[in-house]
Amino acid sequence: MRAWAMLLSLFLTVIFPVSAVSVMDAFKKDWVQYNPGPAVKHALLDHETVLELSQKSILYYKDTDSSKVTGYIDLSLHGSDDFAIGGATIVTYSKNSTLVSIFEKKSGVYISSIQLKASPVQLQPYADYGWTILQEGAEDGELVTWDGHELHVLGRFYARTFLQYLLPNATYVCADSSAFLLKSGNGSEKADKLTITNVDYGATFDLLFPPGVVDEIKLTSENRSPIYVTKDIAVSYHNTNLVMYNVSKNTPALIYRKSFDEILDVQAQGLVLAVITRNKAFILDLSEFVKTNKPSEMKILTVKINPQLKLAVLSPGHFTALTGAETLVVSDYNVQTGKTKTQNLTTMLFSATGGSIIVNVPPLLAQIEETHHLVEETRHLRVVSRWLLRVKNHMVQFGRFVTNTILRKKTEGLLTQEDVFGFTKILVQVDESRSLVAAKSSQNGNSLWVSEFPGKGRISEVRGLAADLYVIFESAVETLDLRTGELKAFRKFEANIEIVYSLVASVAEDDLDESIPAEAIAVKIGDKLTYLAGGQNVVASQFVLSQSNDLLQAYKVDGTDLRPTWQWSRPNAEILAVSKNNNVMSAGGIARADRSVLYKYLNPNLISIVSEQNNILTLTLLDGVSGTHIYTHEHKGDSADPSSVCITQSDNWIVYSYFETSRSEQRIVVIDLFQNAKDTSGAAKTSFSSANVTASTKMFIYPERIFGLESTTTKFGVTVKSVIALTETGSLVEIPKYLLNSRRIDDRKMTVEDQMDDFRMMPYEPVIQQNTFKVLNHKNKLLLSLNKQQILVLPTDLESTSVVCFVNEFNDFCTVVQPSSSYDLLKSDFDKKMLLVTIAVLLAAYIFTKPLVEAKKLNSKWID
Repeated sequence: MRAWAMLLSLFLTVIFPVSAVSVMDAFKKDWVQYNPGPAVKHALLDHETVLELSQKSILYYKDTDSSKVTGYIDLSLHGSDDFAIGGATIVTYSKNSTLVSIFEKKSGVYISSIQLKASPVQLQPYADYGWTILQEGAEDGELVTWDGHELHVLGRFYARTFLQYLLPNATYVCADSSAFLLKSGNGSEKADKLTITNVDYGATFDLLFPPGVVDEIKLTSENRSPIYVTKDIAVSYHNTNLVMYNVSKNTPALIYRKSFDEILDVQAQGLVLAVITRNKAFILDLSEFVKTNKPSEMKILTVKINPQLKLAVLSPGHFTALTGAETLVVSDYNVQTGKTKTQNLTTMLFSATGGSIIVNVPPLLAQIEETHHLVEETRHLRVVSRWLLRVKNHMVQFGRFVTNTILRKKTEGLLTQEDVFGFTKILVQVDESRSLVAAKSSQNGNSLWVSEFPGKGRISEVRGLAADLYVIFESAVETLDLRTGELKAFRKFEANIEIVYSLVASVAEDDLDESIPAEAIAVKIGDKLTYLAGGQNVVASQFVLSQSNDLLQAYKVDGTDLRPTWQWSRPNAEILAVSKNNNVMSAGGIARADRSVLYKYLNPNLISIVSEQNNILTLTLLDGVSGTHIYTHEHKGDSADPSSVCITQSDNWIVYSYFETSRSEQRIVVIDLFQNAKDTSGAAKTSFSSANVTASTKMFIYPERIFGLESTTTKFGVTVKSVIALTETGSLVEIPKYLLNSRRIDDRKMTVEDQMDDFRMMPYEPVIQQNTFKVLNHKNKLLLSLNKQQILVLPTDLESTSVVCFVNEFNDFCTVVQPSSSYDLLKSDFDKKMLLVTIAVLLAAYIFTKPLVEAKKLNSKWID
């Protein structure tokens, strides 16, 4: 019986954790959401993609079904604020710039740029890659054409517009009374060199609009180019009339004529023609008609269109229209099936222009009530009843697990979904321009709630603590429920709030399991502190900082009083960045090859200051409580860009970066701090102990400019750290800390002892090579902002894993990082079925062999 119980326990122990791990969406590691904001222009690429130009000159590719952004082109990087679509390309331009940039139409990949002599007035595409451009001029403008390879000048003309007509193998360009034939090159990527021929204007017009064929509909030279369905059959239209004629013979012959309502546009795709009017679109199938020239063989389908038509496009097998005013609607008509699919085109107007935070999900009210109710009941029941309640609770949990497993796609993103490993965080963002605060799930980006604060002034900051969110204005604070966004409290102050501080608070041992945070939040008003939460448990003798451009002032917290202790400043020095050590949970030392220990200098009060004085960049390390100077590192002879300085620190190390302008190098400096060998305690340094510190320094060069740095953090500080760098190409790059090791050997050949002297010790190489496998956002390029942008990091309940989010006004991105791999989490391809089969086989073998073993034991006791 005992063996049976052991096997059953083993089976249940294995099956449930394996199932729990495998059904978690932990392996869906990242997501990105773009925030386009209000649009100024739209264009339909095909039935799947709509282009949307935002007010900030970013061209977004959006999926017509989901309205999700699938790509973008930042026009501001190319001096553009408008765009036009060609056969296989998109051009971006501005009436205030002489630069025209060309991109691949489907992917948005940059192809080339055209430097004009003046800003463009009119652009017209031809063939696949060709563009004809008329430039601005005081009296006359220069007309040029781009064939996909080089720019050709056609001449200077007084006209402010030109006409372009497209034929199957040629393009005619007309300006003033001149006409040009563009042939051979024709804008094709693989074509021969473009040949340009001056032709007679009148003859060109007669060729394009044959007399006797188009006279009846009163076509003029201002009409659009004839549309060629085949190389021999052309279509022209004017007002309500449409004609189709055959040009294969010397004398063009009229083969079809029909009147519609006022024709707005005509498009061709293969042998399908779309005639677009104000309320309807007529889809003409010409596949049989071109063979017989009999109108009865032409199939005509009618599609109703909203009168508020903005755009329409005919793509293979689909006719798509964009209609509406305030709310845009995409209507996709399938030519093959005759069915129309309608979808609203939504635009994300929320933009994280203010500060953002990432916080842990608070305990849900239902879970708290259930736990308290169970505890209360068990105090008054017998042992058997308590056991039955425990079994019932486990069964309920198992049922919830099965339900979430089956319906996990429907419940995705909801806070009610059980998160065993703490992978789900709440991302809180502020939109300053609209006075909005929004909360999202860090696991999938689903919106949890949005709260609006009209007429209450600028939102300066948000802070989260336990189940409360504090929205801080200039002179007021609103407290929201972090779970729902509902208002809980409001406080108004007579004076303005200067700074918001997070302080360490003590928590009683009885409350450690009640999810009570060891933190307090206070605001500085004048020379006093006002506590928003946790003020009664604040740990004594803490220090806080107040920073200006040239002064760093420290205060000691004494209840609600702030007592000035020390200040740091230098003559003619500007403070560029300040960092405080918030994580000193690492191991106290490094075991070396000779079995000695290199003890780390772990000071939780360490302050790092990067300043510039007389064009010299300087790093200064201070003790935050006493103001004691610990270490200084100067960069003499370097021309550092002050705006490029970024810094992060953790444990006993500081990493900061700057751009060296004279050599155009992005430099990363790492400083590791160790204790004097005589001090072998390994404990964190007290505030007033002597600063007996040894500093080790190395400088590295990175191939890209860096605009932000942050360190990963884990629950217990056991996992090795990585530094997250935001680069100029919109990449979040994970740089392992062992690469940024100041003790890497640079003065001799490495020995076996050196390799054993530290984790993954290696020779010093000044250049850190780009590693595409370490780009966290890999396929999702991030847009950078000149305004506030943040890298947010928070540990999960798994020691191997941290949640990393990047937030700015243009996009939100979240993922998980595992610097030491997922050593405490089963992989998604773990063979769970094979494990269960193995356990079942062992169990069956045990059941089958147990009687045989018992019989053998019994037989051995008989004496022959």
